[in-house]
Amino acid sequence: MPERFHQSGDTQSAVEGLEAIAPGEGGIISRGEEKIAVWRDDSGALHGLSAACTHKGCTLTWNNADRTWDCPCHGSIFEAGGEVIHGPAKERLAPKPL
Repeated sequence: MPERFHQSGDTQSAVEGLEAIAPGEGGIISRGEEKIAVWRDDSGALHGLSAACTHKGCTLTWNNADRTWDCPCHGSIFEAGGEVIHGPAKERLAPKPL
């Protein structure tokens, strides 16, 4: 994504590491240049997904109230597990190993 693509398209969910993600919450971790969307289910299991919206590549933000991944650029919303709830995105988020 170009540097100036969307001025307010930065994630609000960046965390330092997996230990910062409590059960029922999510966060964005960085692994080199790659950003991974991670959520911890109520049982404590971690799940990793691509943090790039499948519409235009903006980095997603975790919504604690709805337990969804929301795109700050164009409003796409994904279930915690990556399925599209609301577009313009049409493809689910790809799973990522942790």
